[in-house]
This record gives sequence, structure tokens and C-alpha cells, in this order.
Amino acid sequence: MSTKAPGRGGTNETHLSTQQYPTQANPRVSHPHGDSGRPRRDQAPAGQGPQTSDRQHPAEATALSPATPITRQRLPRRWRIRNRREYVWLQRDGRRRSTLHFIVLWRGRTDGVSRLGLTVSRKVGGAVIRNRVKRRVREWFRRQRLQLVQARDFVVIARPSAAILSAAEIAVELTQAGRAS
Repeated sequence: MSTKAPGRGGTNETHLSTQQYPTQANPRVSHPHGDSGRPRRDQAPAGQGPQTSDRQHPAEATALSPATPITRQRLPRRWRIRNRREYVWLQRDGRRRSTLHFIVLWRGRTDGVSRLGLTVSRKVGGAVIRNRVKRRVREWFRRQRLQLVQARDFVVIARPSAAILSAAEIAVELTQAGRAS
């Protein structure tokens, strides 16, 4: 066996025997019958099918069951302003109405489809708050667009104070801004 320190021209190797020893059971592996400390008894299989929720009344759970048709609440693409050029075009040529919590820009359209664009900056709040404001504005638009006589493009710019508004307050403020046009 040679054990000289590395770096001084020697090697740091040891010679090991190639003889194999009989295998032994690994003491960390449990026995095939599991833990002998637990009582053995048969357990019933997990329940099948839907189960009632602990936090909902059964009538509520029934109303929310998959048998109830779920309508898609997403704002369709054709109702959204999606590119920067259209935002800039509305800021330059559109009409403007300022409220306490929003700036609303709009311009009439000839194709009969009203569209919405949103700007909610980080000044309004964190991602959760910004997304809440956007959801509430989209909901206002979804309901309001059915009452519009003339098709319009809307851009709604949220001010930092918009974070404290409820959905009803947002709807009232934006509806008033839309009527002033």
C-alpha cells in the first residue's frame, strides 16, 4: 500500500481486495409485512364519487355542481384593445373624461363593436390589487356594452386611489364618465 501525500510526487491510492462478501439484509428496510408495531386490520377503501364540502351548505354545493352550465366570463378578443398603436391613437385623437379615480378615453367606431383597453400601473398597488381593479373594470364594461347606443373604443386608466373602490363604486364612476360623452 502506497500512501504518500499528493503534490510531492507520490500517489494517494490504496489497494482494495476484489473478494465479495455475502449480502446481508439492510437493517433500514422494513420487513415485507410492514411495521410490526402497528395492529393489522383491514381498512375500507376510499369513498367513491362526489363528497359534500365541509364549508358549504349542501344546497350551495348542489347549485355549483358540474350539472350547472358554466358560462365563460372572459372578455373576448374582439372586445379588447390589444396593441400600443391603438392606445396611442386614442390618447391623441379620443375624447377624455377625468374622474376622481379614473381617466376614461373614448372614440366612436363604425364597425359596431365596442372595445376596452386598460392601464393599471404599479402605482395602484401590488399585482393582486391591480388584477382586482382590472376584473372590476372589465365586469363594468361587459355589462355596460349592452346599453351603449353607439360602438366605442374605451381606454380606462386607473389612478392610485382606484385600489380602494368596490365593484359597485367603480361601475357608478365609470358609468357617469361614459354618460358625460
